[in-house]
Amino acid sequence: IVNLGRMGVPVYSVDSNPRTITFLSRYARKVLSPDIKDSEDGYIDFLISLAKTLEHKPVLFITGDLMLLAILKHRDRLEPYYHMPFPPLETVENLAEKVQFYNMLDQYGVDYADTFYPEDVQEVRTVASSLNYPYIIKPVHSGEFVNRFHNKCLKADSGDELISLYELASQTEDTLIVQQELQGTERYLVYMYFDRHSNPLAVCCYKKLRITPIDYGNACACQTMWDQEIVDIGVNLLKKIGYHGLAEAEIQRDKRDGRLKLVEINARSTTENRLTAKCGMNMEYIAYCQMLGKPVEIANKAE
Repeated sequence: IVNLGRMGVPVYSVDSNPRTITFLSRYARKVLSPDIKDSEDGYIDFLISLAKTLEHKPVLFITGDLMLLAILKHRDRLEPYYHMPFPPLETVENLAEKVQFYNMLDQYGVDYADTFYPEDVQEVRTVASSLNYPYIIKPVHSGEFVNRFHNKCLKADSGDELISLYELASQTEDTLIVQQELQGTERYLVYMYFDRHSNPLAVCCYKKLRITPIDYGNACACQTMWDQEIVDIGVNLLKKIGYHGLAEAEIQRDKRDGRLKLVEINARSTTENRLTAKCGMNMEYIAYCQMLGKPVEIANKAE
């Protein structure tokens, strides 16, 4: 909202939560919407009705995975009313659905943490004593999991703890992933915008300095830097899959073997985007201008 508002772009913040922090922004006109969890079709109908009240066709930005997936399912209904700087649904599913994501990384030879997908707690018991701990347990979708445990994953330092945590998490989660925890504090983010030909128009790289919650949360302090090896991991994969739109890759160096490993890719705008704007790469404004066919000046890189 700030990145667009400071460039003079009128912004509407649409949310079902009247206490959302974005309603406090001086740059946003707040619009209280139905909850997409109550009715996906009702939410889409609301967005269409909102667009019909506006003088110009607006550009739509999404900040959450579940909402992005839902909106892409209804792309045909929404595109007459919104400019949508998003890749196809299948591409986003391959990035957001963790099992599909790791299968894709195997296909393209991208390094990531040792991972397996138990069907039940018995499979966890079978392997628990042979693992090199610590390991983490995380869901395929993090929304309800985070609400329940106030974190994106659960850490186990032993076989007994892994079994116990898996039993606890599986009470509400149908599918869980068990993954070796990456060791070390070298965590990096690469925020990017790709045009419709999968050319990266803007790329900003930064290192996480502080995270909340500690280890598995969002970065609350970052430092810009440039490391071509780190940047190439995110850029090269997204170019191979024909990606376009906003994306942020999270990469970590595992001190066990010294290798850089891909953690995830968010196919949307993310929390730290004001840092990239400070570096001359206002990703949201770039996307906005691209959607409307307007010229925009883009810095080459941030160092």
